[in-house]
Amino acid sequence: MSEERGSLEARIKRVLDQEIEQLDAITRSRLARARARALAPVTAPAPLRQWAPIGGVVLASALAIVLWWGEGGETPQRPALAPGDFELLTATDSLQLFEELDFFLWLEEEADRAG
Repeated sequence: MSEERGSLEARIKRVLDQEIEQLDAITRSRLARARARALAPVTAPAPLRQWAPIGGVVLASALAIVLWWGEGGETPQRPALAPGDFELLTATDSLQLFEELDFFLWLEEEADRAG
């Protein structure tokens, strides 16, 4: 199997070398430079990878500050419902209230003006 592979690689290399010899000098030069660039080691890190650790630290710090400050405040207390309020909310005859809503709004405005 390795003999077949070696012979196949040799034939491919020979055909490619013949094709390269048929190319003009400018194209061969461009191919050689492109090959050199492709095989050259990367010396400079990618810009985003360079800042990723710093960004992670900043994000974690901001999250910690938000969570720390968020726990210091008091939770606002809601007023408890009186039994009368609960009955008003569960009443089935409250449709009449909505039908006469304009009257009750007017009544409230009049009370505010008088008071």
